Amino acid sequence: MRRVAEFYRHVAMTPWLLYPLLFVAGVTAAALPTLRTGLILPQEYDEFAFLLGADTFMQGRLTNPPHPLAPFFDTMHELQRPTYASKYPPGQSLQLAAGEVLGNPIFGVWVTVGLLAVAAAWMLRGLAPATWAAAGGLVAAWQWGALTYWGRSYWGGSLFALAGMLVFGGAVWFWRKPTVAAAWWAGLGAGIMALTRPYEGLWFCAVPGVVMLAKWLQWNTTDGKWKKKIAVAAAAVIPVTAALAFLLIYNRAVTGEAWTFPHRLYQQQSAPDVSVFVWEHPGPAPKDRNPALTYQIQRFNPGPMLAPSVSVADLIRSDLTMTLPRLGGFFFQGLLGVGAAWALVDAGWALGRRRAWRRTGWLALASLATFVLMLGTLRFFGFPHYAAAWCAPLAALIILGFRGMCALRYRGWRLPPLVVALGVVGWSLVSLFIQTARGSLPRPWALDRWQTQGDLERQSQSDQRGHVVFVMMAEGQPAFAEWVYNGPDIDAQTVIFARSLGPARDAAVARYYPTRHLWQAWLKPSGELDRLTPYDPTAKSAPAPAPPATKD
Repeated sequence: MRRVAEFYRHVAMTPWLLYPLLFVAGVTAAALPTLRTGLILPQEYDEFAFLLGADTFMQGRLTNPPHPLAPFFDTMHELQRPTYASKYPPGQSLQLAAGEVLGNPIFGVWVTVGLLAVAAAWMLRGLAPATWAAAGGLVAAWQWGALTYWGRSYWGGSLFALAGMLVFGGAVWFWRKPTVAAAWWAGLGAGIMALTRPYEGLWFCAVPGVVMLAKWLQWNTTDGKWKKKIAVAAAAVIPVTAALAFLLIYNRAVTGEAWTFPHRLYQQQSAPDVSVFVWEHPGPAPKDRNPALTYQIQRFNPGPMLAPSVSVADLIRSDLTMTLPRLGGFFFQGLLGVGAAWALVDAGWALGRRRAWRRTGWLALASLATFVLMLGTLRFFGFPHYAAAWCAPLAALIILGFRGMCALRYRGWRLPPLVVALGVVGWSLVSLFIQTARGSLPRPWALDRWQTQGDLERQSQSDQRGHVVFVMMAEGQPAFAEWVYNGPDIDAQTVIFARSLGPARDAAVARYYPTRHLWQAWLKPSGELDRLTPYDPTAKSAPAPAPPATKD
């Protein structure tokens, strides 16, 4: 055990050795599940939208021209007009496009988990000894990255978390000593936020930005170091400015207006009956919206987003019953919850006494406070990846909590810090192997969709004809059980998935694709495939799903 401790201490205190090992550990942990289940299949709305953006970038475009038959391909989280594109900012799609360059979109996610481990250790090194920083970096990347959908799907989370580590870590290091490097990394993180989740990123950057600005303004330049002060400011501003410029160019390409974000245009066109912010009021649903899409939108979005108005009591009830339990179960798994709980107990008397708390404890608490304030502006806050950036101050608090445990003495005895750090790493490693052994298979309807696509692609190899599959939804389908997803160049696909708009309108598809086989995929209420039959306009279609009753 002594040799293990000595080796760990040596690695932790040798950055050129530690950071490559952390990167490899993060990537390896994220990739482990594929040994059991194979490469990950996309299966959720968001994943397909992000992949549409990634495939578009890989074709050398920012967006795609609208398709002449756009209503047949309308689906969740994708714009059809004025251009065909994902509704999301480009950050996550750029990450997946980088993965495609390496061979598969998921590789971009794995690389980001590896970088998350490095960034977390670097951030924590600004507030804790090297042994704690190394343990924190490894555990953060494993527990919040490799062990969750952040590292095992195309849905996002790891990139926003990486940005949070860079911004928060830059502020921590900048407060210790203003340097070009600290300013650059903080600016780079803020730029990634602008391209990934700009609204949440703006809230997150408030506290680190104020801290860095205050430190910069306090910088005495009477010694002639004004040039360095300007260089430091430029190092922070340049990456943010570059990211914002690209974002505006992207917005203009997708929506036609630099200041019109794709997700806002999507809401105006496809989901005006859904409101995100508390000051908004839902409008009427579009009259020409496909009934199946109406069902999906109203089934997917919770009551507070569909209600005509929400009160403060409604918001508090929603956050206490849905948001906070979901986030708590994600961010405070196992020993992470122990460290966080002790940090809060410890904060009362340590905040003004212990050096670590004086330097960064208040910064972490203030950053978490901005998250609480942001919740008050939103009707609903659904998934942990929305809050991924705040894992940086959480990691800082958790490490401070464990260090506080080790500072306690009982009859002259205290917990050895190195043993506690290694124990936390060991717990995370065991969790990783247990989760990998259990495995995780895609949802049944996703498997059916990909199986159907694969079968038809193999058929095309023999008869050299493409296929169009009209998806016939069943009443009561789960919200996420969607089949209508296509790539950026729909006409070039071997298999195209489309919505049926009725025999009269479906005839336009047959005329547009005269050489393709036409099919009807009849789905079960579970979203799985019931049967695949040649297209028959006289076939009795399942009734369009009725929207569920709105719940406050």
